[in-house]
Amino acid sequence: MGRKPKETGMAFVPRDQFRQPRAFSRLGRDPEPAEGVDSGDTRYRAALLQHFLARAVRDAMVERDRVVAQVLEAVGAQRGLSKDRVERKLRGEVGMQFADLAFWAEQFPDVAIAVGEYIKGWAGTAAPDAPQPRADLEADIDDIGRLTLEEKQLIIRWRAHNVAQLRARSTGKPPLRQ
Repeated sequence: MGRKPKETGMAFVPRDQFRQPRAFSRLGRDPEPAEGVDSGDTRYRAALLQHFLARAVRDAMVERDRVVAQVLEAVGAQRGLSKDRVERKLRGEVGMQFADLAFWAEQFPDVAIAVGEYIKGWAGTAAPDAPQPRADLEADIDDIGRLTLEEKQLIIRWRAHNVAQLRARSTGKPPLRQ
């Protein structure tokens, strides 16, 4: 599987950041950090983001009754999209890149919305000297923090539905799902 990642730097195995590595993309909440991993560590947070993205992708495929092979077959051969490599990324054995996020966002727009909302939740955990969110967004961020996971998922699905409807109106093509 290539060279072994070092203990420092940004080359790491995402699932190894979690106490239960096999829960990667399977658990419906943020997994706990592995022993010796700080919950504020950038690598842990990156692993959480990949876990969230992978879980959202898996949920989107289940909702549409599809598997990785079918998604890849539909887009044709593209560099870096072998079934084996994609599945390893979804299991957290290999780190994802922005290109992976762009690919999955194109396949499932609701995944892009969900990931954006997830990252938006980080705004309240920024360091004191970090740029702060715009004042007009603070109320939305506070409200999101008080919602249950089910309420957040409902909002994400509602927004994804609206995006699909708008896209259908602007392109003249029917939405991918009804």
